[in-house]
Amino acid sequence: MTGHHILRYDDADELRAALTDRPAGAFVVLACRPEHHALLPDGLRLPRPAVHHRPVAALAALRRLPRHPARPHGAPIWLLAEPDVGTTRADLARAAAFEAARPATLAGEPMTTITAYPRAGTPAGVFEPPLPDAPMPDPDAAAALRLPTSHDRRDIVGIRARLSVSLAGLPTLVRTDFVAAVNEVLTNAYVHGAPPVDVAVWVTRGRVECRVTDRGPGFRDPLTGYRPGPVGTRSGTGLWLARQACDELTAWPGPGGFTVRLATAVAPGPALQTQGALARAEVAAARVRFRQSGNRRPR
Repeated sequence: MTGHHILRYDDADELRAALTDRPAGAFVVLACRPEHHALLPDGLRLPRPAVHHRPVAALAALRRLPRHPARPHGAPIWLLAEPDVGTTRADLARAAAFEAARPATLAGEPMTTITAYPRAGTPAGVFEPPLPDAPMPDPDAAAALRLPTSHDRRDIVGIRARLSVSLAGLPTLVRTDFVAAVNEVLTNAYVHGAPPVDVAVWVTRGRVECRVTDRGPGFRDPLTGYRPGPVGTRSGTGLWLARQACDELTAWPGPGGFTVRLATAVAPGPALQTQGALARAEVAAARVRFRQSGNRRPR
């Protein structure tokens, strides 16, 4: 068995059986519930992927496995994971997007992945195609920052600076990640959308939210940004980074244009902060390689 599969299981025996087809010399990676790790063969043990929270960060972590220092050179990867799908409707929507994007995002990687879900208790929505995002009302609070309508891409530098100042009270990593995510969405609005562009920011005790609206048609594929663009192209890196650097990214068309909403908790856990920093470093390195190859900066 090769490729990317879903296993709906009734007991740990079925989990063990999922490992019997692995090829000789495979690099086994287990990201399962703690009570199951002790029942499974030896392998690299990782935390369960929290696919309900920054699912693109979970996908990016899987794409890094071929470069894991414990992997023997050339060994095929055999991953068995039990994703944490969360409990809310929004959680399940993100988990469904993770599953829908996984085959394409991991295509070409030297790995077989099996995501395992208990047959009892796993909502059916996890296995259904994700739907386009629905419009959301503005937060029920005064905006901390509402910038003048912009017509010129050169305004991005000033917008980014004012955003950083408005978020000065946040932890440094949270602010850096969020500003990076907004910067990518802003750039897309000018390059792929249509000015003028409007930006508004809300900051509450536990959350920061930004909305970027341009007058272009936008995108309707709910998996946009769930996989990076092809190597050597200039497309796909922006939303791939943005989705890893904030907790939520939703988008929808409306009478006033196309809106992208970004939101994140002001105090996410250390693992999420690390994921954002890794994403920023990887995308920056990819852009340097792209420029050095004689091309313009990828987007």
